Amino acid sequence: MKLAFAAVLVSAIAPLVASTPVASTSQPEQSLEEWWKVVPWTIFPNNSNWEAGFNAAFAPDVKATFNRVDHDYNSLKQFFGGVYSVISKNYDFLSITPLDVVVLPNPNDKGGIVVMTGREEGALKGSDTVRVERDAVFAVVKEINGERRFTEWREVTNFF
Repeated sequence: MKLAFAAVLVSAIAPLVASTPVASTSQPEQSLEEWWKVVPWTIFPNNSNWEAGFNAAFAPDVKATFNRVDHDYNSLKQFFGGVYSVISKNYDFLSITPLDVVVLPNPNDKGGIVVMTGREEGALKGSDTVRVERDAVFAVVKEINGERRFTEWREVTNFF
């Protein structure tokens, strides 16, 4: 099975792949924009190491919504696990391509707000049809014990 993952940011950001290692969230010299270039790709459940990225990136008290369903840390993690299972079993590939990213860092700490829109493309196993849908994420990042964590995650997609 292959899990394809393509990411190209409009701001000439280099492509990121699912094999990107989980980044430390405690790099004070790293800007929020640089952090965002790596960390989200470690948590999206179309890569096999998503759980380690999820554990490192989300605050235990995160407030999250996926489409119209509210989640806490545990239910969001369970949902992401279900998405990974569906992708692994049913799709030849699923890729996420960012189309636009806006990063607003906080002036006094490592947190901030990030908004990203993108495109999801995937093909069911045995199908030549590639489904293309839109996706968007609004994330609030806060510095907790010196590390960046998502404290709010709002995602909408037409894919699932």
